[in-house]
Amino acid sequence: MLYSTANPDSILQKEEAEFRASDPDLIEESVLEGNRETKIASSSDDAGTSDEPIQFVPLSVNWSGEGRSGHAPSKATIAMMKAIPLSDLQKMTDLFYEKAFRDETLDKFIRSHDDPHGARFAKWIHQKLFGSIVWDEDRAERLRNVEEGVGHVVHDRTSAHVAAWHSPKRPSREVGRRFKLDERRVWMRLHFWAMRESGLMENSPAFADYYVRFIGHFMSVYESSAPAFARDSLRWSASRKKIDRYIRRNGRKMKDVIGLSLEDAMLQIPKSEANDDEWPYNLEPSTTTAHENEEDAIFVITSTRKDSPPSCVLQEGNPYDVHVYYDGSDQRETAMELRRKLRQQFGDWMHIFPPVDRPIGPHPLPMWEAHFGGHQHQRKWEAVRDFLLEENSKNNNNLSVLIHPNSLDGAYADHSRHAFWVGKILKLRIQGWRR
Repeated sequence: MLYSTANPDSILQKEEAEFRASDPDLIEESVLEGNRETKIASSSDDAGTSDEPIQFVPLSVNWSGEGRSGHAPSKATIAMMKAIPLSDLQKMTDLFYEKAFRDETLDKFIRSHDDPHGARFAKWIHQKLFGSIVWDEDRAERLRNVEEGVGHVVHDRTSAHVAAWHSPKRPSREVGRRFKLDERRVWMRLHFWAMRESGLMENSPAFADYYVRFIGHFMSVYESSAPAFARDSLRWSASRKKIDRYIRRNGRKMKDVIGLSLEDAMLQIPKSEANDDEWPYNLEPSTTTAHENEEDAIFVITSTRKDSPPSCVLQEGNPYDVHVYYDGSDQRETAMELRRKLRQQFGDWMHIFPPVDRPIGPHPLPMWEAHFGGHQHQRKWEAVRDFLLEENSKNNNNLSVLIHPNSLDGAYADHSRHAFWVGKILKLRIQGWRR
């Protein structure tokens, strides 16, 4: 992309140089393949040598001396990315730009809708996480195609953002002003919404978990307070009510964040996140929560333990279902006794339904089910699991019991990779749910 502005190229080049020098990632990205020192960051998670599903990968940042250095691919990120082709990344980034073009706040920064923004963004992500050179190759091609003395070429992240700050679509009083916190929050919300819509979150929860921290890391160069809002932006992207309000009521303008001071913005996120000095560089999984009194709060649960709640984003409302299966009169009697005990133990908050004495829907056997009710009960998963394990052991594990979430990953994922079984695992009839 070539651009011209009212400012002489020398002024823009000076601004680029100053901005690039302010951040180790920007410095590293300015070097083309062939001159770049190849780096593979060390990681405590040696995911590249295991057949186990990848669930948590610490952010791959090279630390040297004081402060941080740039992000670099690690063995763990490379292993994670082997299942994610460049085309999947571009589906996400293309969806993001479709949303950004229609957003009143972001579109002012985008000079032209005709440039291959999505393709370039996807290549940048792929190179950052997989260690490929696809982004370098794209940049080199752009530089080769520039005629000497013609305009000013956008070839890396630094030059792209300087171009955005000087976009002629911005009001004259704002031309040259750098990104503010509210604009970064809008960007993250739309981007994580695109990640969900692309299917990446469902197909690779490990990638989604890493990517939110990855974006949080890269937000800091534009606005130092922005990383604290990455998890809140992810929650926003999971709320159908908030997305509908943004589109229909507010005309694609995020009125709840635009113009807020940092102090007021901090009041919109949990104190645990506002005061979290470790994230996104935490070396162990963390749990992200929304305000307890928020009507449509979404919870991100991340765990590496197989007997812990699944790693997924829960829907609004009922977070988990329990299904207790039985086959024949003897098992039915045992199942109904378990139902009585469950009601006695958790009946003050759990919704317990009558038995269904025939296979129905995805369920291959008769069963009864129970719901956790409101999202405020999502942390009771372990108590319910322990109760069911103990009670079923008293019956020689005679019953098959399923605990599954109701997540934004979809029904297939909820009843397969996110499922926890007590007793014998049954083959559910869910192939029709697979995307």
